Amino acid sequence: MSDLGQHQMLRHAYGTNQEHIEPWHVQDVLIPFPQDRTIIERIGKDALESIKLLDASRKLEKSASGLLNSLFV
Repeated sequence: MSDLGQHQMLRHAYGTNQEHIEPWHVQDVLIPFPQDRTIIERIGKDALESIKLLDASRKLEKSASGLLNSLFV
């Protein structure tokens, strides 16, 4: 998702309207891996929290949309 990762992945992509990516485009992408386990755990914890909050956000959006739509029925 980072700019650096996108650049690495798309540097050999081809296509005029839609970029085509082959498996070999992805296999050479460098992925930083922290040596400090506490950093890895923090990244994992933050990612899981993000997923939980996104799910809650979607539920709230659906509820708000339902309430708004009920005003027009």
